[in-house]
Amino acid sequence: MRHFCYIEPDNNINLLLIMKNGLLSELKFLKGKEELDTVVQDNDLVEDCNLFSGIVEQIVEYFEGKRKGFNIEYVLEVAGYNLTVLKNTKNIPYGRVATYRDLSLICKSPKAWRATGNALSANPLPIIIPCHRVIRSDRRTGNFGRFPEIKRYLLELEGVKFTDGRIDKSYFISPDQYLFMETERIS
Repeated sequence: MRHFCYIEPDNNINLLLIMKNGLLSELKFLKGKEELDTVVQDNDLVEDCNLFSGIVEQIVEYFEGKRKGFNIEYVLEVAGYNLTVLKNTKNIPYGRVATYRDLSLICKSPKAWRATGNALSANPLPIIIPCHRVIRSDRRTGNFGRFPEIKRYLLELEGVKFTDGRIDKSYFISPDQYLFMETERIS
């Protein structure tokens, strides 16, 4: 059985959290509460927000600017290159960005930037696995599912600055910097 909790951690954000076997398995952005009934019916979910109390607390803290990372147990039902991309995306620091191309290099597949983008578009746990921190090489945000405006909103929440619709170069992390960070590189 899968459980869900709908939250509005911020005036601009509507989230559906889904748990499978006691672990967070999905986080979905919704247009609003009106979309909730359709998603719940289509996925055979049972509401129980009590199961999500620690998760909700961390997400609210993130949107309040009090949290830069998450300590949430989750399950990823992805494999292969997609899993490599998501695990490496998890290591991009708060308030920093990498390009799809650079993330492909980090994942040891330098020509797979489209596959990298596809893996990120299928990310079941946006925010927790911060795919919003991966952007286009021209310093524009790029897509974010049905909600491209949320990608910019999340980056600005993390302190990333824009000039003429482009992210300032000082927020970029290069593949070389990434390799020397105190994080685990997954390949």
